[in-house]
Amino acid sequence: MNKPPLFICPPRTRSTYIMLLTKKHMSEKFNMNFPRGHMEFFGEFVEYSSDENRIKVVRDKTKSQMIPMLVNNQVVMTGVYPHVFESLKDQNLYKINFLKHAKSKGIEVNVKCTHHISDNIDDVLDFYNDRKIVLLKRKNSLDLILSYLFAKHINLFVMRSARWSQLYDEHVSDRVLIKDYAQDIESLIIQIKKLYDIDCETIYYEDLDNEKDTLEIIGNIFEDDKWHTSLDRSVLPIRKDTDYSKVIINYDEIVLVAQHLLDQYKI
Repeated sequence: MNKPPLFICPPRTRSTYIMLLTKKHMSEKFNMNFPRGHMEFFGEFVEYSSDENRIKVVRDKTKSQMIPMLVNNQVVMTGVYPHVFESLKDQNLYKINFLKHAKSKGIEVNVKCTHHISDNIDDVLDFYNDRKIVLLKRKNSLDLILSYLFAKHINLFVMRSARWSQLYDEHVSDRVLIKDYAQDIESLIIQIKKLYDIDCETIYYEDLDNEKDTLEIIGNIFEDDKWHTSLDRSVLPIRKDTDYSKVIINYDEIVLVAQHLLDQYKI
């Protein structure tokens, strides 16, 4: 049997699209399912989203730390507060040990490895030594940063319904002024640089421009050109292509800072 892939997912690389696109095939062929509650197993903080009836990964350090539980042989993500881990690295080590325990019981999880793993890459790769490691990446790192800053500012990273699509369009129409962005940019660059240093197969965001090419690229990863016969399009997020120079008021100054940091860290 071909090795199942493990997708390493920096933000704004169509990672949610790829994870949802391959969800059914990963379940049917490899018996690997998403954790219940949230696919971002290594997310740091969460809060309960009452309007979506699910937990939501957030960037607010005052919220609960996200941890997994095993309930009736199913992995369930939940939050714990007060915090029990002193660092994200410790939190990730706990989660990796949890995955080892679940695997010993015959339970393997379809995990989206986000940039949160950047300080635990060796631990993650050691645990997943039986998987095909696939990095999602953008050729244009400046576009990645602009997309990340805009999504973070409007607190909307994935659009799953017409309501969220409309909200996104409203922000685009109103234009936004993004403040205090330099630390966000530098922290993100430090994290993604560590992911980019992984020696593995790569899928580029820019090559996922249409469904035909995308299905072929994923087919090469699965080594199965029939994999998409089990495709479930109903779960796929809505895609929006945005010209950030027209929607971010202080676009020029952000670009100068971001490009300087990209050059400094040699990305």
